[in-house]
Amino acid sequence: MWRPPSPYGTNVPIRHPEDVLRQAHQTRVRPWHMEGREEVQGITIDTPGADPAHPGQDLDDALELRRQGDGYRLDVSIADTAALVARGTRIHTEAMRRVMTRYRTRPGNPRPMLPPILAEDRLSLRPGKPRLALTWGISLSPDLAIEDVTLRETIVTIRRKLLYAQADDILASGQDTEAQHLRELSLLAERLSQRRRMQILLAEEADIIECEHEPDGVFPLDRRFSAAERSVRECMVLTNTVAGSFVERNAIPALYRNCVIEPVTAQEAQANGATTVLKANYGTVNRGHAAMDGLPRTFASRRPSGGLRTSSSRNSSRHFSTKRRGPTARKSSISLRLT
Repeated sequence: MWRPPSPYGTNVPIRHPEDVLRQAHQTRVRPWHMEGREEVQGITIDTPGADPAHPGQDLDDALELRRQGDGYRLDVSIADTAALVARGTRIHTEAMRRVMTRYRTRPGNPRPMLPPILAEDRLSLRPGKPRLALTWGISLSPDLAIEDVTLRETIVTIRRKLLYAQADDILASGQDTEAQHLRELSLLAERLSQRRRMQILLAEEADIIECEHEPDGVFPLDRRFSAAERSVRECMVLTNTVAGSFVERNAIPALYRNCVIEPVTAQEAQANGATTVLKANYGTVNRGHAAMDGLPRTFASRRPSGGLRTSSSRNSSRHFSTKRRGPTARKSSISLRLT
């Protein structure tokens, strides 16, 4: 199994080097970062985090779901880290060395990929604070076929920050301004989950479990997710599948999280009580997702000009340009096509 290497190995320091911290303090959102971006909203649903005293500070994704006829329109906004962290800077170099944020450490001591002033503040999707984001917009038909996909540079403002337990409480009581929104997310997620299970014949009695591979071991994932956890999980699986096809067809170097059905070792079978496992492996080649490979995929290709065009089986399309603004601004043009 391929794992993302780190020069630090498993001994990633908590604190960043001083020169990285100084550069992070000087890194701010400038007016030209905000120009031409669409304004969107969303909610965050997250874990308490590694530090119970400061729950969920590094918030990097937000959800917004609305009905579109008999179907859905799902917006998933991701913190636009690349808008502030330029390649070749000390922040970028250190982030590449760390590879990712490591949460499975001693309580209260995560190993962050980015300095806290960026990860937990200036890039974090905090409530009521406009933040730079990239927003995937996915239109789904009544039977959940992907009809339209857009990718926009946006400014996202978080309407509400929730922990999983809080979201589950709202779903149970129905007494909150976000209750209807969360209910729609939960219903969509349940349908997406059922479709994935059918795709790999993953019924409750099936002898298959899902696992995550991490550098320090294999962690079984409890299939009995709460409604709020399932909502986030299914929306992100769908978005990551769309994004994976996008970077693959544009030949953009990426780290793929592949999920393929594999036999387990004797040790895993004894520990988990299963003979087959849906393993999550990381690699630079897209090996696919066992639960998603039979579904419509979004393909992307470069266009010489004309901005970003998205089209569906009904031949609807939209046109706009994406630009990186400022001293090194350049125009990128991309076409997304559903087949």
